[in-house]
Amino acid sequence: MIDFGKIVYLDVQKTGSSFVARFLRECTDLPELARHRHAPATEQRPDVFYFTTVRNPLAQYISLFQYGLQGRGGMVERFRDAGMADIYQPSAAAFEQWLGFMIAPENAAFFGTRYRNTLPHMLGLQSYRFLALSFIKPGPTLRRAKTKDDLRRIYTAKKLHSHVIKTESLNQGLENLLDCKVGTFFNPREQVMSYLQNAKRAKKSATVAGFQLGKISPDLINEMKRREWFLYENFYPQEMK
Repeated sequence: MIDFGKIVYLDVQKTGSSFVARFLRECTDLPELARHRHAPATEQRPDVFYFTTVRNPLAQYISLFQYGLQGRGGMVERFRDAGMADIYQPSAAAFEQWLGFMIAPENAAFFGTRYRNTLPHMLGLQSYRFLALSFIKPGPTLRRAKTKDDLRRIYTAKKLHSHVIKTESLNQGLENLLDCKVGTFFNPREQVMSYLQNAKRAKKSATVAGFQLGKISPDLINEMKRREWFLYENFYPQEMK
């Protein structure tokens, strides 16, 4: 959660969050009041515009794996501490092994008690991470859901954000903020457009290790989609076919 007073960005991991935070610092006249990376908001203020970012879960997993290949991030540290660092190899086979471990509900405790104590039987890790930033007190809120329909209703009724930007169209989504009710807090459009056109973003991680999506087991991808049903259903329904 990154708090700019009138704008609060709910910064989901591996969705371009560093770029979005930098964009807000550079392109608005609002001071950054607080930064608690990838942590939920602790209160809901009626005069605040909350927004978040989302990414195709498969691309999100690939990015997380690639980050670990570079020896970076908290996830690779978890595997290292568990004596499983060798799982990080630049190959499709290694990614399949890693992804299979990541999406298995019985491994939820590996990723921390907050995930384990919510809905690991119902949600994959990426869907959980998104929803964990969508609510005040996400743990108790998520535990109220006994079925998928319960979760759908809770999300509709309780979500903090009124705006979601897809990483796949990040620049356009950020430009569209100028047309929202908080548009007056941004620099003139031509300055914002210039920034978006010239600012550097991280390289697409899917190409770093050289493995091809076509070589990843379709059954494994389908199982990942089943586990991440919430993100696919709400933001990428065309990819569920």
